[in-house]
Amino acid sequence: MTNTTNSSDTRQEATLVEAAVSLWEPKFNYTEQGIKRLSLVLQATIKYNNWSEREMARRAGISPGTANRYIKGRVCEPQDKIIKALAPHTHRVLRIDIKSHVVDIDPDTTYSDWTQLAKLATDEFIPHDSAGLESYSVSRDH
Repeated sequence: MTNTTNSSDTRQEATLVEAAVSLWEPKFNYTEQGIKRLSLVLQATIKYNNWSEREMARRAGISPGTANRYIKGRVCEPQDKIIKALAPHTHRVLRIDIKSHVVDIDPDTTYSDWTQLAKLATDEFIPHDSAGLESYSVSRDH
């Protein structure tokens, strides 16, 4: 009888912990323009590293199909777990111009905090202009 009570208590505690963690997880309001920015930064990272989409997927531990959708900007509501997987392999954006498809990235820095990459796909993103960095022009057709 004690084991049943302990087991039940353990499950209740686990449920409470999961609920508390979900309260602390940030919620993002993704925008169409933000998803375009995310797509361009992923494309710039791939281009800079001379990777294929499959290589990006392999590094992030996600399926090639999922990687393709994010790289091409064909997602409506990005998933936190995918952003978390992509973040450490995505170069930090310094400046981005959606209209001209030009992205300035820092080739020495990736997103150690996944929430910063997630913010890139929201209205919360504030680009930093940085002189002297090479621009990576990314075509939407690739």
